[in-house]
Amino acid sequence: MTIDLVTGRIEVDGLTIGNPEGWSSEYLLHANRVVVDLEMEKLLYSFGKELHMEELVFDGVDVIYERGLTTSNLNDLLKLLETDSSATEEGEANALDVKLVLHRILAQNIGAKLATKLTRGHGLRVEVGDLKYDDFEKDMGAGRGLLDITEFSS
Repeated sequence: MTIDLVTGRIEVDGLTIGNPEGWSSEYLLHANRVVVDLEMEKLLYSFGKELHMEELVFDGVDVIYERGLTTSNLNDLLKLLETDSSATEEGEANALDVKLVLHRILAQNIGAKLATKLTRGHGLRVEVGDLKYDDFEKDMGAGRGLLDITEFSS
């Protein structure tokens, strides 16, 4: 991981998000490379109220979605994150006030596998087309808050 606080650029090589306990597949998500480039000047001048993401890149993404009878590895991870959240109500309210502005987004070399508990993590793998926005803010509309973007991408 490389972090440059002056330029606001974060690069992560080999990011892996594991499965919650009880799932057989190797992981939920793996990315060979992730790049986040923030515009630090706008973040500072807005006192943290505007987060301008100049570039968001995911390269070599592999997702393994494993399904059980009543839930999935993704649902279980989201439930785990909800219960582990230690944010106060005031902190959550402040996070909702942050305006997120996304510009260049690129997700490339994407693969996905659908597996089941019955097959112990084995399943059909497919390649997914690249996702590219030269200016997400302009293409999808301005004025979205952090919560709006999170719900949009779910």
